[in-house]
Amino acid sequence: MEIPQMELWFESAFDYLNTHNVSVSKDNKLKFYGYFKQATTGDCTISKPNLFEFVARAKWDAWHSLKGMSSTAAMEAYVELAESLNIGWTRNGEYAYEDKGKDKKDMDGTGNILSSLAHGEEDDEEQLTDDLIGYTKANNLNKVREQVKEFKKPVDTKDEEGLTALHHACDRGYTDMVKLLIDLGADVNALTNDSETPLHYGRLKKKRL
Repeated sequence: MEIPQMELWFESAFDYLNTHNVSVSKDNKLKFYGYFKQATTGDCTISKPNLFEFVARAKWDAWHSLKGMSSTAAMEAYVELAESLNIGWTRNGEYAYEDKGKDKKDMDGTGNILSSLAHGEEDDEEQLTDDLIGYTKANNLNKVREQVKEFKKPVDTKDEEGLTALHHACDRGYTDMVKLLIDLGADVNALTNDSETPLHYGRLKKKRL
């Protein structure tokens, strides 16, 4: 079955934003997040985070504000926003991007646009911990296998956002790691705090599982 053109543009814009170091304001990152969630998941059905969960609440607001928007309309809004920011991508292809450095205090790299994860190009030392999820982020197959088989660590251990090792592997497109985790018994239907399965994270990766 042929993939609709808007979905192809959406995937292209998503891939560009999550593989290029371009500057996007926090407000626009939240817009991208909301459009992505509405396009791939539909209406927000999770409970609103409390007042002290600032990041989670902002993300919830961005998604919930789009209630009733169709998947196609959300994809189109995502694509139009990407084009409007002049960050080197259009439906007609990529072009040279020049970071003009506008309002640096409110600008950031695009590493967090996909969803609640969408890792950046590099993980800092605090994130790459010596545990199952840390070794998964580092794509260390031997260490992950050792954690589960020798040290009996639960393969579906979750981090503070409710992501399992499989979520992290899918988000990064680590095909071999995904296969290993599934072989070790990882739950492909495990849900994050935002009710996302690992497939939500891997859905738009060019390397399909």
